[in-house]
Amino acid sequence: MYLSTILDLFDRSVVAYKISKVNNLKIVTDVLNEAIYKRKNVHGLIIHSDQG
Repeated sequence: MYLSTILDLFDRSVVAYKISKVNNLKIVTDVLNEAIYKRKNVHGLIIHSDQG
């Protein structure tokens, strides 16, 4: 199982997450779209991906 999360670095809360059996682009785009939908105002949003 793979977990893809988006965290708010201000308060370390989980904005969105997805769990999948495969690690692919779909899990990443799904969680990103969910985060954008939940937050609505994404002006100034910075996404950092740690692929480590």
